[in-house]
Amino acid sequence: IIKEKYSLLNNKTNHYILNLENFKKICKKYNVTISEYLTALYAYAIYKTIYDKSSNKEIVINVPIDLRKHYKIESFSNFFTCMDIQVNISNNKNISFNKILNQVHKEFEKKLTLENIKKYLSRDVKLGTNIIIRIIPLCIKKKLMKYISKITTKTTTTLSNIGQIKIDEPYKSYIDNIMVLASVGINQKVKCTICSYENNLTITINSNLLKNNLEEEFYNLLIKYVGKVKLESNKI
Repeated sequence: IIKEKYSLLNNKTNHYILNLENFKKICKKYNVTISEYLTALYAYAIYKTIYDKSSNKEIVINVPIDLRKHYKIESFSNFFTCMDIQVNISNNKNISFNKILNQVHKEFEKKLTLENIKKYLSRDVKLGTNIIIRIIPLCIKKKLMKYISKITTKTTTTLSNIGQIKIDEPYKSYIDNIMVLASVGINQKVKCTICSYENNLTITINSNLLKNNLEEEFYNLLIKYVGKVKLESNKI
C-alpha cells in the first residue's frame, strides 16, 4: 500500500519532542494510552500521504509488546513479542482521525489481553525451537528469513514505544534527552519509535523514502492535535 519511491542509500530521521505531562492530559481526555494515540496519529499521517487510496488493503502497524511488565520479570535482555494493529480504510475513503483513534483503541483492547499475549509468545517460541530451523547454518538462515519475511510480511510499518527511560542521578546532568532509532529497509521503508526521558516525550520517524511528505504531515498533525512540538531532523 506504500507506492512512494525509496533508496537504501537515503536515510531521514525526524525527532518530534513533546511535553510529556501535557500529552498525558490529552490522552486522558480521550481515555486512551500514549501508544494508542500516537499509533492512530501515525496511521492517519500515513493515510493522508503515502497510503495508496486505490488499494483495499488495511494499514497494518506492527507494535512490539514489552513482556517484562506482564510477567513481572526484571531483565535487561530483550523480552518481547509483537501484535499487528489494523486500521481499516477500504470502506471509508475520507476517514477522520477520531475514527482511526477509535479503531486503534479497540484493536489494543482486543489484542493486548493476557490470553492473546500467550498466543503471540507461543508462536514465537515454536518458531525459535523448531528443529529444522535450528539445524540450518546461521548464514543460510539469515538469507532464508529475509526472503520469507519479504514474501509473507503484511505489515505497513512498525511503531515501538520503549516507554520511560531512567538514568541514575549522577549522570543526569550530562544528558539533555534520549532518542531511540529503528533501522529501515526494503520490507518496511519507514518506522516510528517512542520514548520518554524526564518530561520529554520523543517520537522518531526513520525513513528511506525519497519524499518527506509523511514526516511533514505528521508534524502538522502533532501541532493540530497536540500543540507545541520541537522538531529535530538530519534532513538538509
